[in-house]
Amino acid sequence: MADLRSIFQGYDLDSGGGTDYVLGVNLRLSASGGSIEALGQQAMASSIPVVIASNQSALTTGGGAAHDAAATGNPLLLGGYASAAAPTDVSADADVVRAWFLRNGAQAAVLTAAGALIGGDATNGLDVDVTRVTGTVTVDSELPAAASLTDNFSNPSAPAVGAFHMVWDGSTWDRAPGTSTDGLLVNLGANNDVTFSPTAPTSPLSDYVTSASLAAGSEANLDSAEAAGKKLAQVTAWSSVAFRARVFLVNNGVEATEALAIGGGAPFTGWTWTAPHPDYAALGTTAGADTFRVEMINLDDANAADVHCVFLYQS
Repeated sequence: MADLRSIFQGYDLDSGGGTDYVLGVNLRLSASGGSIEALGQQAMASSIPVVIASNQSALTTGGGAAHDAAATGNPLLLGGYASAAAPTDVSADADVVRAWFLRNGAQAAVLTAAGALIGGDATNGLDVDVTRVTGTVTVDSELPAAASLTDNFSNPSAPAVGAFHMVWDGSTWDRAPGTSTDGLLVNLGANNDVTFSPTAPTSPLSDYVTSASLAAGSEANLDSAEAAGKKLAQVTAWSSVAFRARVFLVNNGVEATEALAIGGGAPFTGWTWTAPHPDYAALGTTAGADTFRVEMINLDDANAADVHCVFLYQS
């Protein structure tokens, strides 16, 4: 009969100073050449395998805190590597890659096309290729629809953009009238409180001078009365034959080298010259004769002429 005492082994389970033996059993694993002792160590070959039953209820995993709850301790958070620039590509597809975060913690989200990043920068934004756009692109410019211009146009809502000029008549807008020849028409009438008040001449004077029977082809000087310090405003010459007239200043009895004006006319017609400004035809004050002069020339080669001249001048 076999001795059963060699099959069982006692274990000291007392953690104190005494000895308390109980009956124990060694767990063993099947192995080639016979079973081996299951040591329960970290090496997988000598560890006890655990199999989850096929009818096991769902196993739930989770973090240390729920969503929107305050994180305490050292929870395991999802993260990545910070980089201000786009990371360098890994060697090949299916390689492990790091999640890309900006330095401030924001996760980088980028647009790609055909495996490449779509370019852009913080100043100009996303690069967009508009050269390949086809069809009609509608742009909402917030401008009113184009319309034909009319008179009595109501007060427009801003923004109003148009190549037209309109004026407000107190209640509606009207197109400003004009022509391509004269341009914009401007009313300077009494309804605009515009009046013309020409400045009255100072001490106005007139002098009528004539010469009878001026021989054909001859010349005569028609001089005004003494007019020292006066300014010529206008002169009119007339002749019974074709004539030429030149206007001069005579200071101290000496005729000026340059004429102020030259004109003429057909028989029985007059010619009038008006100084652009009185200061253009001003006489000095000298001890000699200071007068206005019209030099009349008879252009008829056969007939004598009656010539006349009227001077208008002022102080």
